[in-house]
Amino acid sequence: QTPTKQTVMLALELADNGAAGAGMLMERRPPSGIWGGLWSLPEIESLDALASWLSAAGLKALDEPVSAARLRHTFSHFHLDIDVQALTVGVADRRILESAERVWYNGGPLPGGVAAPVTRILNNLVGELL
Repeated sequence: QTPTKQTVMLALELADNGAAGAGMLMERRPPSGIWGGLWSLPEIESLDALASWLSAAGLKALDEPVSAARLRHTFSHFHLDIDVQALTVGVADRRILESAERVWYNGGPLPGGVAAPVTRILNNLVGELL
């Protein structure tokens, strides 16, 4: 039997804070591991980690997270069930919002590519029902 793992991906949209057309926050994955070096939506283990993740990123929630999509991605050795939580965020402090590992994505190619299931999420925020 193939094991199943779960993750929460964050579809974070920046409210109008002077960052015109900011789009969705994307993070570059570590070079090793699944989707190594590719761009992805930020991931947390569960919604319990959301507040601390946002604080560490210099962001604040402006509304409650909403489940926008649920999908399953199958690897050769496990299934990954992804719960996409959509949330509008604002800037909590004056930290730099973009870096080499984090960008606000509003279309077009990203250097290094995007993980396949994340491309599906970005295209329509609809996945396979679990």
